[in-house]
Amino acid sequence: MARMGGFKGGPGPGKGPMPGMMAKKGTFKRLIKMLFAKNKALIIAVLFCLTISAIVSVSSSVFLERLVKSIQKGLELNSRQAVWGELVGLFITMAIVYVSGITASLIYNFLMATLTQKFLHQIRTGLFDKMQSLPIRYFDSRKTGDIMSIYTNDTDALRQLVSQSIPQLFSTIISLTTLIIIMFTSSIWLTLVIFIGVFAMTVVTKKIGGRSAKYFMRQQISLGQEEGFIQEMMQGGKVIKVFCHENESKADFDVKNEQLCKDATAAHTFANILMPIMG
Repeated sequence: MARMGGFKGGPGPGKGPMPGMMAKKGTFKRLIKMLFAKNKALIIAVLFCLTISAIVSVSSSVFLERLVKSIQKGLELNSRQAVWGELVGLFITMAIVYVSGITASLIYNFLMATLTQKFLHQIRTGLFDKMQSLPIRYFDSRKTGDIMSIYTNDTDALRQLVSQSIPQLFSTIISLTTLIIIMFTSSIWLTLVIFIGVFAMTVVTKKIGGRSAKYFMRQQISLGQEEGFIQEMMQGGKVIKVFCHENESKADFDVKNEQLCKDATAAHTFANILMPIMG
C-alpha cells in the first residue's frame, strides 16, 4: 500500500524504484477511513464487544478486593452467616460479568475475522482496479515479483494491522482508562509511582519500537526484491542456461537473500527484546 501510495495518486510511471523506507504522511488515517467507509456497523459492533471484554479483563481485581474484604469481615465477626449473603451476591455478580466477557470475546473474534477478510477483499479489489488504469511503462519499470508482493506480503501486513494491532491498541486504551480510575480511587501516590514507570517504558518503546519498525519496512522491501528476482530467473531459466549464467544468478540471489536475512533478523530482534525489557 505504501509503495503504491494507496488507490489514489500512486507513484507516477517511470519514476524509478518504489518509495523506500517511510510511508506517506496520513497513510494510517486514510486506512482508517477506508476501513470505516463500508464497514461502519460491523466496526461499531466489534468496538462494543471489545470494550466489554477489556473492562471485564481488568475488573477481576475489583472483585478480588471486595471478596477479600468480605472474608476478612466474616473472620473479624467470627460468623460465616453474617457475610454469606454478601458472598453469594458477589459470586453471582462475578459469574454474570465473566460470562458477559466471554460472550463478548467470542462475538468479537467472529466479527473481527469477518471484518478482516471483507476489508482485505476490498483492498485487493481496489488495488486491481487501480492497476488496470496504470500505463504499460509502470509495469516495465518494476519487477513482476515486486508487484505481486503488494498483493501478498503487503496485504498480509494490513491483515495483521486490522485483525491484531488496531484491536489491541483499542483494548489497551480501554484497559488503561479503567485501571487508572481504579488506581486513583485506591492510592494516588502509588499511581504516581506507576506513571513514572510508564513514562520510562514509553521512552524505551519509542526507541526500540522505532528501530524495529524501520527494519520491518526494510524487510518488506528486501522480500519484494527477492521475489521479483526469483520470478524473473524462473521465467528466464532457459536463457540463463544458454548463456551459462547459472553461477552469476546464484551469486546475485545469495546477495539478495543475505540482505533479506539481515533485515528480518534485525526487525525480529528488536521486536522480541522489547517485551523482556518491558518486563
